[in-house]
Amino acid sequence: MGMKQVRKTFKADMDVGGEGKFTALVSTFGTVDSQMEEIEPGAFTEGLKSFDEKQPLPILWDHQWDDIWSHIGTATAEQTEDGLIVEAQLDMDNPTAKQAYRLLSQGRVHEFSIGGFEPQESATTDEDGIRHVERFDLAEVSLTLKGANPDTQLIDIKSREADATKAGRVLAGRHVKTLKDVSSEMAGVKKTLDDLIEEVDAQQDPSDGGSKEKPDESGKSMSARIAAARIALAASAGKEH
Repeated sequence: MGMKQVRKTFKADMDVGGEGKFTALVSTFGTVDSQMEEIEPGAFTEGLKSFDEKQPLPILWDHQWDDIWSHIGTATAEQTEDGLIVEAQLDMDNPTAKQAYRLLSQGRVHEFSIGGFEPQESATTDEDGIRHVERFDLAEVSLTLKGANPDTQLIDIKSREADATKAGRVLAGRHVKTLKDVSSEMAGVKKTLDDLIEEVDAQQDPSDGGSKEKPDESGKSMSARIAAARIALAASAGKEH
């Protein structure tokens, strides 16, 4: 099986919040990079199996694999629907790591690069000359000076002592719009149900111990309208955005 060694660089936006740790989206799916390649969803699945607590993902400075001082930290990685997110801890006793963090926090370095291998048979080239990579065996993530992908971002930088929930809050912020949309939809369904309840109360006839269903202007019975409202409520609650 042929393997192609690859290094891909990505540009990142930065949020400064401490010292030593950072969270970053270091690769995005569905984005054509400067090498005319597009990493497909799920491409990191097999490669990530190589890393765990005993063997964390290495963080390097500028892909300098053979320089011991350029191995500046470790990370855990998660593959999401957007791409690859890493939570990294720099080795602040390493002078290279300390300087790298200083450059990050000052905005003088704000880009990332992934290094690894692409099995030759795992990629296809389309009619536009774009190479679609279905498997990328990650070896390391580097801080670097030159980037190519505008969709990646440095989500958070924080210290060892920082609140561990902070990164989660930052990540959750990306979904605020979705939550607001769902809330708005459910509010609309609730108003419909409230109107139906009010109408049912108005139709009740205490003299005969029951109520009489009256169709609305479109000819729909109360039972049909209630059933439609229940379907709309279930759709809003389970809708995926």
